[in-house]
Amino acid sequence: MLEIPKTTDQQVLRLQDEPIMVDPRQADFSLVPQPYREWLLQRPDFLDGRYAYNPAKVTSGRSAQDEVAAATSYFGWMHREFPQYMTLVSKIMVQPVSVEEENGAVGIVKIRKRNISPMTSECRVAVVIPAKDEEREIYTTLEGYARQVDVAGKTLLPDLFEIDVLVNTCEGESFDRTFDEVMRFRRAFPHLHVNALEVKFEKSWARIGMARKIASDLVLHRSLQRRIFYRKPLFIDQEDADLVWVDPKQLITVIDTFNQHPELDTLTGYQEKYLRYIANVEFIFISRRFWDLMTAQAFSYLQKGRVPVEKRDFHWSRPFTYGVNTAITAEVYSLIGGYDWDAIVGEDLDMGKRVSLLRGKIVDGRFQPELRTLGAMRTRTNSNPRRYLWTLIKDCGNPYTDGNFQNGDLRKVSIGEMLKAVPERYLRLTDENKRFYEKELWFLYESLRKIMPDRQLAELIVRRTLVLMGFKSKDIEVEGNQIHILNTANFSQAMERYRRIKGVPIDEAERK
Repeated sequence: MLEIPKTTDQQVLRLQDEPIMVDPRQADFSLVPQPYREWLLQRPDFLDGRYAYNPAKVTSGRSAQDEVAAATSYFGWMHREFPQYMTLVSKIMVQPVSVEEENGAVGIVKIRKRNISPMTSECRVAVVIPAKDEEREIYTTLEGYARQVDVAGKTLLPDLFEIDVLVNTCEGESFDRTFDEVMRFRRAFPHLHVNALEVKFEKSWARIGMARKIASDLVLHRSLQRRIFYRKPLFIDQEDADLVWVDPKQLITVIDTFNQHPELDTLTGYQEKYLRYIANVEFIFISRRFWDLMTAQAFSYLQKGRVPVEKRDFHWSRPFTYGVNTAITAEVYSLIGGYDWDAIVGEDLDMGKRVSLLRGKIVDGRFQPELRTLGAMRTRTNSNPRRYLWTLIKDCGNPYTDGNFQNGDLRKVSIGEMLKAVPERYLRLTDENKRFYEKELWFLYESLRKIMPDRQLAELIVRRTLVLMGFKSKDIEVEGNQIHILNTANFSQAMERYRRIKGVPIDEAERK
């Protein structure tokens, strides 16, 4: 995590907007675990309450001037503390268009290609996409943004948004054709604002946190260059490079929701693995749908205050911010110091945690993180389920462990080839193999219990979720430390109906 200079012991803390002098070490920070507690204690601007959530202070709406001030301050601090990093950013900005490979700067071995244009004065959303070895998927992902519409269903004005792709690889590895595919898309849709940069990281810099940080910082830097034409706030929409389907109202929803709710700092929609593909693999379908529907209900209860502050788990009992279908205001991105460039995984979740600290405050001597500025939106994104298919084929556990997340081999195999290679026991739920499914459901239920410590409410959510998925209430039993599937027939019938209406046969998936 970024280091921040130490501050003096005495800081001004606020309780109900009344400033009092308090030694931060005497306050109760038990609700904030390490390393976030140390990070918080090094932020005097957080502790003095100036950014604490206060409904009365957000009624006037957002301010582009506040955003410019926050971004300018952020880059000023980065220049002082990490001048070599800012030298890299400046080098890219000085010569934004180039097709010749050249030496990079700290952390980057080569800057191979770049095609970056000035940001339009009307731009409201920058779609930021880090991409590594995504020549198979990136064009389809970008097509989702070529189909964006407004609330009336008309094509979204292209000057309202831009697409920024950071194509990256690591020293010792070669580039694929991802950058060329981005340029092919740019030629096919010349009216859209598409920017791309291709870099080769040193091994010590080859992390998703660093890729997202550089890409987002370049957006922020270009936004500041608009100067007097900077009229309205900017929002950064974080996405992955392997999207199969993008909600056509994704970007207008980001703009309108942030405009209508100035109290919100982040927005997160639904992230689904492409249901039409995984309908063929009922193990993944049950796992992902169970988790998505379950957490949506749990987060709704959290926002309604059903879980007391003192019983919340800092890492779990919160709305999650993801690396896909998630947006953050440029102002708040600047205030929290951007992405954690040390993160190998979890850089997206970390962002939401630091936002909750930014908006937190001292209440009765205890610091309370704030969740009410982490908002939800009703947009859906479908991403490639390849990591989940891969872990079933290779029997290698959680798809988001370090080794699986960084594994580039799975990008070389088509979705159709993967579907054909999945072991048979994962394709359909039966009485004979249901123990695999019961084990997965229990693992996810245990994760839900970290979000929702109220066991009765957690069990209610589980039962309701499984009924929504096609089971009957009598088909399921939650008992002790197990979830029992008593009857598979109703779910199997529901899945057959789903596949007839919406599913993609495996042979058809091979052709896509």
